[in-house]
Amino acid sequence: MCESIDDLLELEHQGWRAQCDGTAALFYGSVMSDDSRVVLGDGVVLDRSQALRVMARAQPWVRYELAQPRFLSLGPEAAALIYRARAYSADGEPVLSAAMSSVYVRHEGALRLALYQQSHELAA
Repeated sequence: MCESIDDLLELEHQGWRAQCDGTAALFYGSVMSDDSRVVLGDGVVLDRSQALRVMARAQPWVRYELAQPRFLSLGPEAAALIYRARAYSADGEPVLSAAMSSVYVRHEGALRLALYQQSHELAA
């Protein structure tokens, strides 16, 4: 896969910015593969249509932080980005703190999100 960590990070930032401005369902509707899956930190597995419905109803975040990104090539047509993330509400409190992984595949010339998984970080 010719994409780099920077290419996948840019896609992830676009998605996180969409979560902040309330357009996540629109953005991910254009990026997710038809058979994509989302695995939430509580173990719930959503298909594409379920995930888009959840995103459409989600409260926007005020800001986010991504850290420790790692790139994993999965062959000539797929790659994963693994990172830590935090999202914050209007009162400045973190509403999400998790390890994330996003698997992208090339389909008809474009990168598509095939699998997104999050693991909530445990409090110390």
